[in-house]
Amino acid sequence: MAASGSGDGTVRLWETATQQPTAILQGHTSWVLGLGLSADGHRVASASADGMVRLWEKNSGRPVATLQGQTGGVFGVALSAGGRLVASGGGDGTVRLWEAATGRLLFALQGHTGGVLGVALSADGQLVASGSGDGTLRLWKADTGQPVGPLLAQTGLWGIALSADPSAMVEGGYLVAAGGF
Repeated sequence: MAASGSGDGTVRLWETATQQPTAILQGHTSWVLGLGLSADGHRVASASADGMVRLWEKNSGRPVATLQGQTGGVFGVALSAGGRLVASGGGDGTVRLWEAATGRLLFALQGHTGGVLGVALSADGQLVASGSGDGTLRLWKADTGQPVGPLLAQTGLWGIALSADPSAMVEGGYLVAAGGF
């Protein structure tokens, strides 16, 4: 399965073998700026310029939860491998960590001085990474919301990815990849 978001506020789910859409998910009122898929393929998360994160059940296309709290657009969203946590990053400079099953806000992580453009959750759900237009990459503990290690800097960051590579030389054995502009 593949997912795409568009300027009309919809999320399309695609069957990769046939290259045909299998569902059109509607509910956002503005551009869909970020998408996340659960590792088991059952959930889709969408982030939008309308300031909301929506969780969807893939098979039925039914909305599961709407996560609200960020001011302005939400640019990045990620689901933990087990689908328990959702991380979102928004134009207000915050990273929000949510409990997927209830939609309850666990932490509003602050520290960026620009909009958060990308977020990632580690495979084990223990670490959150966030990249901002302020040129910083921050790492956070998912269970406490506390920052981890030194602040990393690069020109404005758009994309963030984490790997559970045990040979990596980054905090907690995670390899961090970031793309900037």
